[in-house]
Amino acid sequence: MAQTDRPGPEALAVRVCGVPADAAIIDALARLQLIAKRLGRQVVLVEAGEDLRALIAFMGLAEVLPVSGGPGIETARQIGSELLGHPEEGEHPLVEGEEEADPGDLAL
Repeated sequence: MAQTDRPGPEALAVRVCGVPADAAIIDALARLQLIAKRLGRQVVLVEAGEDLRALIAFMGLAEVLPVSGGPGIETARQIGSELLGHPEEGEHPLVEGEEEADPGDLAL
């Protein structure tokens, strides 16, 4: 599903600014989305914080709970992918047991 710039008449904008990133909140939003779909509508989250977007992506619900404005769905997928340890586009995956060097770490 593509990022939504502005909810259409069939979309229900739900402002989630300041809503904590919590599994119970995600569950409630997913249930709300299910009810909306049954009524031929779609819930679109507006002003979702980075933590909430990350949790949505981590739970695999980035396509189920679209985000309007801000970084949106693509960033939510990217954040979720990073949380799962998947490399970003253009990065090489780490070999098992290999650790990425941090320039701030002191060599021992």
